[in-house]
Amino acid sequence: MWPSSCWPAGPILGAQQAGTAAAVDPSNASRDGGKDVRIEDEMKFAVPDSLVEPLWAYLQSRYLPRPAFLEGNGAVYAAQASEEFITDVYYDTPDFGFLRGQDGLRHRSRTIPGDTTARKNGREQMQITLHREPDDSTARREIKFPVAYYPMSRDEEDHVPPAGLVERTKRPAFLQRLTELGINAASLREILTIEQRRRRVSVSDAGRIFLSLTLDEGRAHRFGVTRRFTELELELNEIVFTGATGATRERLKHLNDLVRADLVARFPSLVQDQTPNYNKMMAQFQQSSVFRVVLWTHLHPDASGATATGLTFLAFLGVVLVARRREARAT
Repeated sequence: MWPSSCWPAGPILGAQQAGTAAAVDPSNASRDGGKDVRIEDEMKFAVPDSLVEPLWAYLQSRYLPRPAFLEGNGAVYAAQASEEFITDVYYDTPDFGFLRGQDGLRHRSRTIPGDTTARKNGREQMQITLHREPDDSTARREIKFPVAYYPMSRDEEDHVPPAGLVERTKRPAFLQRLTELGINAASLREILTIEQRRRRVSVSDAGRIFLSLTLDEGRAHRFGVTRRFTELELELNEIVFTGATGATRERLKHLNDLVRADLVARFPSLVQDQTPNYNKMMAQFQQSSVFRVVLWTHLHPDASGATATGLTFLAFLGVVLVARRREARAT
């Protein structure tokens, strides 16, 4: 048990109904540019394959049906487990403007097979993720735009991603955001797709989720190359955190710290790694000469045919040499 001095004083949200002045600080939204901008506070840990299932079993036993070890000073929390599948299609410029800044632009879609009536089941969004807040290595901003399809439209703009995927009424705001970031929308190209199996334990106070522990198993396949990762993410609910006053934010982050300490005590081999998923996957993919070359030709379609053909041949030659080396080692 944690000493009582470690606990926040009473419930986090129980005495603060959504939308009241006590729970929401309007300056937080206006400072970041409106209600479409949310602050995400998360701690991420790399998870080795050998710990994936033991870790998930521990989360269920430790938090369900209620995380008593986090409660104190009158607080009573509840927890529930869920599973969903997420697909993120990432876009970037030929000079990797998003990647270099550890930012991201992704088209996210999700399915929740166990609860097809869930509000988020089937939801699609275009999301701009921005690098960490200057004074907080675990907080970053997300700007979200609804996705809509116009299959009968004759307007070419409606069929050119990523801007063409954004709902028409929100498209000007989306393009304005890109301009502010120094990104030319016309230069954006699809880079890679990450598919994730997401298992999550959500902790709530008075029926409102304020904290989640998410086990993500990610996989990406591009140009014949496959890469994987698994991570555990401790995240404060972005809506609650964005709208909270400074004092409530500190109490929420304190609870997050308690969760982190408990996990590290049980699994000391966990290593915190705040690298965004896009950067993480690209670092793995770029170890492949095939991926680097084929991606270059994909991002530079106007390159001469001879240049593209030559680079592709070199990539193929590299694959053959690697295969022969492996055969030689095997014999």
